Amino acid sequence: MSLLTLAMSLPAQHSWDARDPLDVGWFDYGDNKLLLYNAIGIGLSLWLSESDAQPSLNSQLIEIHHYREYRKTAEEVVLSLSYTKTWVIRRFLEMGVESRFMTTTGQVTTSGAGISPCFRWYAINADDWSLRLDAGVGPNLFFDEFPKGGTRFNFSTTYGPTFTFKAPRRSYILGLSSMHISNADIKGRSRNPSLDAVGLRAGIAF
Repeated sequence: MSLLTLAMSLPAQHSWDARDPLDVGWFDYGDNKLLLYNAIGIGLSLWLSESDAQPSLNSQLIEIHHYREYRKTAEEVVLSLSYTKTWVIRRFLEMGVESRFMTTTGQVTTSGAGISPCFRWYAINADDWSLRLDAGVGPNLFFDEFPKGGTRFNFSTTYGPTFTFKAPRRSYILGLSSMHISNADIKGRSRNPSLDAVGLRAGIAF
């Protein structure tokens, strides 16, 4: 009887809260310190590994992104078209610059543009395919306040796994991505609502 009572009294979680999969509390890869985390990784990579490639322009990439809000009841959708140039640093690391144009629907329907440094960390980089973690962070400027109650100027961080199939003249990209948009309390915490979304990415690299 005591065992049955103990089993019935164990605490149970009746609901689940969505959160960034790389957020472990003291370390969140998707927060505003993403640049710092990648800078530390790049510094250690350059220090501890020998150069296996001359830094050079690796690819030009055109992608479409579809993000959907997952934290709030009123869902926002963000569509993005991006153009990225990257340079080879190591066989397992590339750095680049992404420019993007975005449109939003939901509580706020608006559009905007942004630019970000981006980082590609390869787990597998074979001759005909690759698997990597993409990450980027940078400013945006929208025509209207976004998210609702926020500011026109804000920042976005993105990260997620990306699969690439390499063909002779071009490569085909498919990935998952997490996006966070907020304004770093530019006009106070009450004017800093956030957007947390997940989505799909697809593109072609030349």
